[in-house]
Amino acid sequence: MFILPQSPQSDARQLADWCQARAQSEGECLFGRLDIVPGAPLELASLIADLMEQWKEHLPACEQAVAIAKLKEFVRRQPLRKLVLLAVVDGYGREFAATHS
Repeated sequence: MFILPQSPQSDARQLADWCQARAQSEGECLFGRLDIVPGAPLELASLIADLMEQWKEHLPACEQAVAIAKLKEFVRRQPLRKLVLLAVVDGYGREFAATHS
């Protein structure tokens, strides 16, 4: 998991795009990207649902514990695949890293 700052002074967007292209070129790699905008609520269940949709798995609205369990189940079904998660955040910084790592 990589957490990159989202700010005008940062080249995080370009780095995120490069990381995504590189990971996808590897073949058996699942790449997930979260672009978290300042002021948006940090609801873990919604973030997990967003990731699951990127991986063609629908996760209906549910509580955080259920979302985490579904994500764990999904990851267990991918034993031979690499998993890369990239979070581009701004405004949350340490709070996001502390509560979601």
